[in-house]
Amino acid sequence: MKRHVITILFLVVAIACYAIGAAGPGTAFLIVGGIAELTFWLRIFKRDQS
Repeated sequence: MKRHVITILFLVVAIACYAIGAAGPGTAFLIVGGIAELTFWLRIFKRDQS
């Protein structure tokens, strides 16, 4: 369950960073948002090692 909470948290961070970056000249926020979204998708499609 903790894994899912962290994954959803990455999605929320990505959306927040996209919103902040789009509202102003926040290129760094857009980059952080992209990294957070990439992490979200990698965690979604990651196979369990157990």
